[in-house]
Amino acid sequence: MTRKRAGATSYSESKVKVGVSLTPSSAERLKEIAKELGLSRYELVERIARGNLAVLREAAHK
Repeated sequence: MTRKRAGATSYSESKVKVGVSLTPSSAERLKEIAKELGLSRYELVERIARGNLAVLREAAHK
């Protein structure tokens, strides 16, 4: 089995470590959203940051 080198991504650039502090409820919601979409939390945040995943305000106010 081949392992990617540390910091490698499926994108054409390396990762940088970023710390994010969330409330416990927000961290849990992030985990739930990622699971619903079949993504890791990293991939969810990556797609949002790249503009590949829209975040709708209405959806946030369930």
